[in-house]
Amino acid sequence: SSDSSLVAFGSNKFIALWNLVDDKGIVEIITGHAGNITCLKFVSGEQNFLIAGDDQGNLYLHRKCTEGWQLACSVKAHPHAISTLVEWDGLVVTGSSDSTLKFWGMPLKDASTAQNGQTDNSFNLTQELKTGKRFPLSMAIASLPDSSEPLLAVGLTDTRIRLYVRQGKQFVEAVSLSGHEDWVKALAFNTANSVVGQASLMLSSGSQDGTIRLWEILPVAGREEKSTKDLEDQLLDDFEASLGELAGDEAGRQISTKQHLFRVSTNESVRQYQVTFDALLIGHDAGVTDIAWKPSGCDHVLLSSSVDSSVILWSPSSIGPNKESQIWTNHHRFGDVGGQRLGGFVGALWVNEHEIIAWGWNGGTRRWGFIDDQWSELQAVTGHASPVHGIDWEPSGRYLVSASIDQTVRIHGPHGPKWLELARPQTHGYDCIQAAFLSDLRFASISDEKVTRVFDAPGAFVQLTNGLGIRVDEDDGQNRPMVANVPPLGLSNKAMIDDVDQQVNPSLSRPPFEAELAATTLWPEIEKIFGHGYESISLSVSRSKTLIATSCKATTAKHAVVRLYDAQTFKPFGSPLHGHTLTVTKTAFNKDDRLILAVGKDRTWHLFGRHDSQ
Repeated sequence: SSDSSLVAFGSNKFIALWNLVDDKGIVEIITGHAGNITCLKFVSGEQNFLIAGDDQGNLYLHRKCTEGWQLACSVKAHPHAISTLVEWDGLVVTGSSDSTLKFWGMPLKDASTAQNGQTDNSFNLTQELKTGKRFPLSMAIASLPDSSEPLLAVGLTDTRIRLYVRQGKQFVEAVSLSGHEDWVKALAFNTANSVVGQASLMLSSGSQDGTIRLWEILPVAGREEKSTKDLEDQLLDDFEASLGELAGDEAGRQISTKQHLFRVSTNESVRQYQVTFDALLIGHDAGVTDIAWKPSGCDHVLLSSSVDSSVILWSPSSIGPNKESQIWTNHHRFGDVGGQRLGGFVGALWVNEHEIIAWGWNGGTRRWGFIDDQWSELQAVTGHASPVHGIDWEPSGRYLVSASIDQTVRIHGPHGPKWLELARPQTHGYDCIQAAFLSDLRFASISDEKVTRVFDAPGAFVQLTNGLGIRVDEDDGQNRPMVANVPPLGLSNKAMIDDVDQQVNPSLSRPPFEAELAATTLWPEIEKIFGHGYESISLSVSRSKTLIATSCKATTAKHAVVRLYDAQTFKPFGSPLHGHTLTVTKTAFNKDDRLILAVGKDRTWHLFGRHDSQ
């Protein structure tokens, strides 16, 4: 938001609002969307208005009221998903996978006076542009230097950047910029640092080719030059094309000095501008996913994120005898060194001048702040990236475990007034279905496989929960393996006893950050329980924590059984419980563990009793 107090992000069909001021985490969830949220934008200078687009092609405007955020208006903008959107002075531009750009008027005055948060047809379609066989991936919009006219930059599913200007009331393509050798995934104008007296505008573009290009936009004084200039540009184009053919794989990194000219007509006059290539930034090992300029101040600092799991801050340094030239360098690097863990970072943004946020595909966010003249990582929001299929409380109710089809099992607990993720004990290769505690430091889990796995807490988790005051007992974790890891090409967490250094075993007095959760909070696997012939579907534990009941997918009565296991020895307890003809979907023990209730897809429920001899 404009006051740097709120961060909005899409989570499936919802919008979550993260309050950064009181640091209480997610403070509100905005509902009412038909599809998954694909893009979000706070209205410029208005922290009480939020624009959203979803994968069903719907465009939404939310406004903040005294009772919370409400839907002010919505419109079916595109027949396919909205892939990108920008807003400028009441103008909203949407790009979609239907290969169109649409321009909408946004009457904020009507939306703010809407009754019960509803206004029909409040978005007014003013123009539609076809983009051929390519669809928009990224957009940016800003005012031209020394002008109130907008300049729209669009990156399509090709290697070019198209600049659009407004002629009268319609946008037309003015310039096509080449140079990248892959799709342009991010565009950003440096509007905050365009100060008075410096009549220029800087455009940055990030591509899947791993490079960032800077383009300078300047007004041209005087009249338009004659046709000799056009001939020179044509000769220069031919020369650069021949260089590209000779360069082979390096063609996309050739440096072009061509000046691209375009004119903008207004009611008062006709102005001419030029676009020139300014700098090539090379530092990421994989595709660039997002770029953002520092929001204020006279210094030029560019933030970029990449699928190589890194975030880089770029800034210019003066060189030469008289400091007359500048070279762009990466003066700070965040994230993980080496590898492309979980797809790297999807995007990044500036919260304010001293704080940045980056997020990835795994549902986690990382946050850094400039404190005491250095960058330090701060606590951020984490969570599952896919639907959660099972949860269970620790026997004393101090923390809980959750299993998700994002193939992780996570433990959440309190820290002050909020709940945070304390550990990620299982990172699996199959979708996790259910997890249930056997004791305060042991749980069993099932996934989309035939095996039930049992995990025991490492010493690092015991020390962490003791240090946070969540659990205080005589077990200090010294007799436990401190950490665990997953061997290459393996699915089982193995305890690490020898050669455990401080890097993989951090002594934490605070909840772990996202990188630590993903790398250092696994629990050792102590047992595998076999028996079922097909993938597991349900798991339950008796009230006394002495028995484990499991079932699997079944199409015949032979496999539609409930199997019981001793929670201490993990051996079968009695005979399988027959009765159902199709998959048993859920089991539950009664209060004294003498009865087991099972329900199945055969639309029946069965109640099993325990014999006195057992």
